[in-house]
Amino acid sequence: MVLPVELIEAIKQRARGLGLSITAYVSALVRADLGQPAPADLPELAEQLRQLQVRVEQLERLAASSVGSVPVDPM
Repeated sequence: MVLPVELIEAIKQRARGLGLSITAYVSALVRADLGQPAPADLPELAEQLRQLQVRVEQLERLAASSVGSVPVDPM
């Protein structure tokens, strides 16, 4: 299976934003999904990733709830 280009670009952008390689980002997501602990040398990074994911989800919900409620300047 090949991932859609949009998904690959989103993964790259998110990984870059977190200061991670794509492999490190995907590994962290898979470990979290499987309930596996982060490697012993990366617990702080795993917690930071979790906190960032929570914050992104909050911002996405906020943005989704405010779509259409902010006037757009047509310039």
